[in-house]
Amino acid sequence: MMQMATNNHSPTPSLTMARSLPQGVDELSSMGPFELFESQLEHGSTEAKVDGMKRLSVVAYALGTEITLSSLIPYLANIAMKQPPYEDEILLIMASQIQLL
Repeated sequence: MMQMATNNHSPTPSLTMARSLPQGVDELSSMGPFELFESQLEHGSTEAKVDGMKRLSVVAYALGTEITLSSLIPYLANIAMKQPPYEDEILLIMASQIQLL
């Protein structure tokens, strides 16, 4: 069984993330954890992508084991194989965060 990082509190919302995404405040507040994570990685600046990837274990915890295995892990595999590749820094953070799952 997959172990999830236990965190009793959510991280403070990131201003970097909010400023880097095209969605408005209302749309951001209605997005689920996976949608928000995906949007940050696909539409954000490099700084926002780094910020999002550092929160990978929190996203996985919020999604739960089943959705993490069925949606998040395949999404991360696509990121790892994407051409042109993501920045090395983002891939290294992803690797270190996956170890926490």
